[in-house]
Amino acid sequence: MRRPRRLVLPVLATTAFAATAFAVPATAAAAVPAATAAPEASLTLTIVPDELSETQPVTTVTLECGPAGGSHPAAADACRLLAAVDGDFTKIEPAHAACPEYYAPVTVVATGNWGDRGIAVSARYTNRDCAAVGTDGVFAF
Repeated sequence: MRRPRRLVLPVLATTAFAATAFAVPATAAAAVPAATAAPEASLTLTIVPDELSETQPVTTVTLECGPAGGSHPAAADACRLLAAVDGDFTKIEPAHAACPEYYAPVTVVATGNWGDRGIAVSARYTNRDCAAVGTDGVFAF
């Protein structure tokens, strides 16, 4: 029996959508539209613990975007994430990961420029791990 065309096309469209939906994570960089590509950006990211010690030092990295670089250990990922929110740190969604429950508060600070905009933001977290989770890896260093 031959299927009516009305059912075949939606099934093909659904199958094609499902195939591309699973392929997107592997090609996320290629799938980012030009409008959300990272502009030239130069940022200094710092984690400042409330109590300084040898095990809790102040840590600073640089992050360059457009192209990605600097001393950040995952510069390309951080630039891609920031491009998705147009450099607005307040719009970063936390990572889908657990935040460990120990108390060693830190303040994270980002300064520099995103395109032609100046950046000067800070936020407090319960510990370094929560800072990494809360910023989806931007402050994972």
